[in-house]
Amino acid sequence: MLKARTFLRTKAEKATLEAETATKAKTNFLAFTAHEIRSPLGFIITGSEMMAKGFTGKLSKQHQEYAEGIHENAQQILEFLSDILDESQIIEGKFKIRNTQTQLEDVINEAIKVNLARYHKKKINVVSKMEENLPLLICDRRRILQVLSNLISNSLKYSDDHTTITLTGKVVNNKMEVQIIDEGIGMDEKGINIALSSYGTLEHGRHYSDGSYGLGLPIVKMLLNAHDATLSIKSEKSKGTVVKIVFPKYKLVYNAPNLDKTKGQS
Repeated sequence: MLKARTFLRTKAEKATLEAETATKAKTNFLAFTAHEIRSPLGFIITGSEMMAKGFTGKLSKQHQEYAEGIHENAQQILEFLSDILDESQIIEGKFKIRNTQTQLEDVINEAIKVNLARYHKKKINVVSKMEENLPLLICDRRRILQVLSNLISNSLKYSDDHTTITLTGKVVNNKMEVQIIDEGIGMDEKGINIALSSYGTLEHGRHYSDGSYGLGLPIVKMLLNAHDATLSIKSEKSKGTVVKIVFPKYKLVYNAPNLDKTKGQS
């Protein structure tokens, strides 16, 4: 009996080690590939933008649409590559949080602005409803901006025109609570689990081609874990999705002087 248990334990440990080795090899390969592709991709992004704006000469309407399409898709690929590099850094333990005292409302407004520019062809109303006099949030501003941008992007991708996306921020039980509420196509429980898995991609009919690579939510979850924040998702097909982020009490700073808003925290 003891020999059997030892054999099974050894076999399980070997399988775990092999899985970890395979994951590391895959991550390293993807990170290397992403890094190598970014340089030529930058040239494509810059060149197509110049063409679309007429800096290289006047284009016909059809050719201008081609240039705009190249630019938009190249931008999506760049974001995808950035996600891969971020995920590889987190998995390898090379990721560091650089905390500052941050106005959450400013970060939310910036995330909304970035996404509205990207999805300018969509007729979706995005509104922010923030509680007044919110405390400052101790966080890595750049990373929380990335988190919110990912979540808003998902809502825009999977929502139809003439719907509304609402972002709220408030203090509940001494914790900072942020919600992104959309009226999109929604998911069932299985769909949520797939979306949260690395490289999991959901097929949503006409929404499928909107640029979802399945990297957004896993990275969001890892970034929030690094802030000791929690992520929860409630969704219903054909009705929409509610994503909630909760930051712990010790991340909130009340009545901080203005000069502290950019002061780093250890």
